[in-house]
Amino acid sequence: LVTTHDWPEAMRNLADLLLKSFPMITTIVNIRKGEPEGGEYYLETMEEIFYLLMLFDYPDAITRGLRRKSDLARSMIERTRGDLTNAIEMGKVETSLRSLEDKLKESSLGV
Repeated sequence: LVTTHDWPEAMRNLADLLLKSFPMITTIVNIRKGEPEGGEYYLETMEEIFYLLMLFDYPDAITRGLRRKSDLARSMIERTRGDLTNAIEMGKVETSLRSLEDKLKESSLGV
């Protein structure tokens, strides 16, 4: 249970969790394993934590660095989203190229 005196600390800890980025690392691992779609869950988790942090719009004197951590988290989420989007799109291109290659092989064998 978080008391009224502890909530700034709790929010900073949540921001630290996001910045230490278990979700981002897991997303990158999924990309490397060739399963970028699995990373979408972790990106959504990162976004939910970020939106929760954004609810606390208090002066920095109270939150002691939460805004800076939130800004860093936003940039990290955007980079992760870009990496994930690129990986998913590259997977689609690879699938299309394989399909085209198979069709070309079939047509050259049939000639």
